[in-house]
Amino acid sequence: MVSLQIRSNIFLLLMGFLAFTSLQGQHYNFINYSTESGLAQSQIRSIAQDKNGYLWLGTLAGLSKYDGKKFVNYSIQNGLINNQIFSLAPDKSLGLWIGTLGGLNYFDGEKFKSYSFKEDMADNIVNAIAQDLNGNLWLATDGGGVCKFNTKTFDYFTEENGIANNNVRAVCVDDKGLIWLGTKNGICFYDGKEFKTLDTNIVQPRNVSHIFMDKHKKLWFSTFGEGIYYYDGNVFKNYNETNGLINNWIRSAIEDSEGKIWLASKFGLSRFDGKTFMKFTEAEGLPVDNTNIVYEDKEKNIWIGSDGKGLCKFLGETFTYLTTKDALSSNVVLSILEDKDQHLWFSTFGKGITKKEGSKTIIYSADQGLNNNTIWASLKDKDNNLWFCTSDGVSMFDGKKFKNYGVDDGLSAKIVYSICQDHNGNLWFGTTKGVSFFNGVEFKSYINGTDNIGSDVKSIVEDKNNCLWFATKNGLYKLKGNSFTKFTTADGLSNNNLVSLVVDPNNNLWIGSPAGINFYDGKVFSKILMDDIFNSNNICFLALDNKEFLWAGTNSGVFVLDTKEYIQSKKTKFRQYTIFDGLPGMECNQNAAFKDHSGNIWMGTTEGVIKYDPNIKNFHANNFEPITHISGVRLFLKDTNWISVTKEIDPATRLPKNLKVNYQITHFTFDYIGIKLSNPSSVRYKYMLDGFDENWSTATDATFATYSNLPSGKYTFKIMAGDATGNWNTTPATFSFEILPPFWTKWWFILLCALVALFLLWAVYRIRINEIRKKHQTQQLEFKSKLMTLEHQSLNSSMNRHFIFNALNSIQYYMDKEDKLSAHKYLSRFAKLIRMNLDSSMSNLVSAAEELERLDLYLQIELMRFEDKFQYNIKVDDEVDIESIEIPPMLLQPYVENSILHGILPSGQNGRIDIKVEQNADQYIVFSIQDNGIGIEESKLKKILKKSLHVSRGTSITTQRIQLLGAMNNINISIKGPFEVKDAENKVLGTRVELIIH
Repeated sequence: MVSLQIRSNIFLLLMGFLAFTSLQGQHYNFINYSTESGLAQSQIRSIAQDKNGYLWLGTLAGLSKYDGKKFVNYSIQNGLINNQIFSLAPDKSLGLWIGTLGGLNYFDGEKFKSYSFKEDMADNIVNAIAQDLNGNLWLATDGGGVCKFNTKTFDYFTEENGIANNNVRAVCVDDKGLIWLGTKNGICFYDGKEFKTLDTNIVQPRNVSHIFMDKHKKLWFSTFGEGIYYYDGNVFKNYNETNGLINNWIRSAIEDSEGKIWLASKFGLSRFDGKTFMKFTEAEGLPVDNTNIVYEDKEKNIWIGSDGKGLCKFLGETFTYLTTKDALSSNVVLSILEDKDQHLWFSTFGKGITKKEGSKTIIYSADQGLNNNTIWASLKDKDNNLWFCTSDGVSMFDGKKFKNYGVDDGLSAKIVYSICQDHNGNLWFGTTKGVSFFNGVEFKSYINGTDNIGSDVKSIVEDKNNCLWFATKNGLYKLKGNSFTKFTTADGLSNNNLVSLVVDPNNNLWIGSPAGINFYDGKVFSKILMDDIFNSNNICFLALDNKEFLWAGTNSGVFVLDTKEYIQSKKTKFRQYTIFDGLPGMECNQNAAFKDHSGNIWMGTTEGVIKYDPNIKNFHANNFEPITHISGVRLFLKDTNWISVTKEIDPATRLPKNLKVNYQITHFTFDYIGIKLSNPSSVRYKYMLDGFDENWSTATDATFATYSNLPSGKYTFKIMAGDATGNWNTTPATFSFEILPPFWTKWWFILLCALVALFLLWAVYRIRINEIRKKHQTQQLEFKSKLMTLEHQSLNSSMNRHFIFNALNSIQYYMDKEDKLSAHKYLSRFAKLIRMNLDSSMSNLVSAAEELERLDLYLQIELMRFEDKFQYNIKVDDEVDIESIEIPPMLLQPYVENSILHGILPSGQNGRIDIKVEQNADQYIVFSIQDNGIGIEESKLKKILKKSLHVSRGTSITTQRIQLLGAMNNINISIKGPFEVKDAENKVLGTRVELIIH
């Protein structure tokens, strides 16, 4: 028994020791930018900001320019003397001086100019750059002394000229124009005539690393090994580790806008407020201890250049946070409360409770008697007991031990989301099934019948009229006396699934849901939306601070609403806080918000718990406008070389001055940027083209604007930028240009038009004369046509006599053979053909149907005459309307006759003639005649051998007729052929001719 008792005591003692651990200091937030973010290299030696707001960073592998969203890097390929950059100094314009290995570069906004040291200083580094009152640059080098540069030539000064040491690390110009040098072996100054040192009897810094002048015109000297010295013009005062300085080896120091001194060292940062030093190391949230330089920009942001971790930005002290690194049991804090001793209790998801007790922390979990390690809500009651709503009932802590309540004790469900104590001291618990009431003795649940207020009761509050309000999955419920009233979307709610409730001092109710915020003044519900950013209206918690600002936690950070202004004007003015303002994460937890006795707002996120201290000035809550400028102008969406367009280029902006373009250039694209380094994602733009737009555009995050089809005139493009707090540029950035009017509005063009009009009158006169001549020529053509018609009639008559003679002989032949049927057929066909020829001889055009009928009669007669020595086929495509097509009569017969007489009959074999009427791919009508006779060349040869004197005029007359009819009647008929048809082996298969009607 004794042994078991001893073991039990040892176990409890060990558990208590494990649960009672040291709580480290709270974390400050920094943003870290590395090479993964686009930085040229992670070792930063210098930082500067130019007049356009760009942040320049000198690294050991190139120069980086940062606009708040992206980095642009430069190297020796862009014109740098060397990629190792040790010092930067903006000039009075928009240029930048760059100190590197072996000399100096100057960047004018477009290109780099190089100024190299003399040959024996090619390996010397420019440690620091300062500009004196006359505009000369003074360059501190590591072994070459100091150089004076008048923007053209160098003057070199070494120990021989009186400087303390050739290894010069720092240079500074004071208000009197003295040039102070910090060297490896003390300090000296240049008065315009000679170098001097201070009285050696005065205690002064030796191994100097950096010098700066504060706003009181006093000098500060950072050293390696002695801390930092303050010089008031008479004596030095030294601050070192014994005074609280983080380390005696200080690499650089600055004074911020509030007069605090920041010092960088290998072991972290120190900040001196004139009395005490405060340190920032990795333990306090600094990404890395090894720091080289500190810099404050125009928006009062503090930037830290590290030696291996890239660039860091300090996000201020308004927000601090605690995580598991500070001994929290979990980063996911769901509820916060403060006990009677003003100790804070942080309830977590799955990891129990962390109690902050001064510099210590105590962990409570199920091992110490807690119902469950997931706690959704907590409350300190009027008797100072602490209540914790868990996933397995409720736990009450009386200061010594936990007492647990569950379903068996009368709770409506195991999971309890919310808790509230009413004015009578009764406790109300919201569960997954409804609500439970506890009077200290017993529970009563409202889950059935008319008392059923729905499920998932996530928030409960009591207003100043002693009415209870319940936020549920099914809507909003109000309990007045013993009666429940339900409100839903039908009554004006944005969503029925409600999450959080807050009652303000004027008894107004603020309601959070996944669809934004509802405001209820006792009469109507108003809807409030934060932003169009994804998840920004998904409310996780609501909390009201001492100034009646409403804090709304979302999955897109935290939004703050001025409730007084909203109630008075119904205008929603939100301030959004994101990771750029010091939040460790953007996603907030359900109802994880609490206001402590000092007015601090505590908020739970997925990355830790945040504390907002309203007593600390938020340096991000400033009225700094974005630094806005037009970065480029493009024509027709293409990058434009303005030097080729105009000779006047603004050296500051690299954009054209007094630009005038011709009327054909009507498409302009304007690129612009508003630099807000404190919160670049919040920047929005409004623009207008004066001379074209009547009003400013709506706010947009686009960084370019395009105008097309601009008429001639004078224009000024204006752009202004603003941020989430409504700080818009009071004076917009502008770019003016002129589109010259078109030539037709010029006096010389009007004169030219008058001359052209006179010319046109003369031209009309000439055209009329030409028409008369053309009419005369047409009459001549008609006469020729009549002559050709007569000639054709004569030919037709001759052909008819010859044809009649042959036909009569054929008829006589059939009669002699007593073949009465053949003689009758021949005679009837012959008579019909003669009649058709006589009818068409008096007309210039006939239908294609009539011409094909005539051709068919002719072929039937010839077929009988030559006793079936050939076959023929006439084919007309279905899509061809031969009734509507008109062609000259006797157009096809001469070519068919040639096929019979000169192609088929000489072959001595049975022949074939194919006549086709079809439509080709160009929609033209094609008449084709093809035979399988001997071909053209063999026919000509036989004609020569027979020495025939007969000249065939049928086809030539047909060609002339086509030409004349085309000129007179606007008929376009072309003839293709005759030509020989050959096979793949070049053997003649016959002859083909095509007549094409266009």
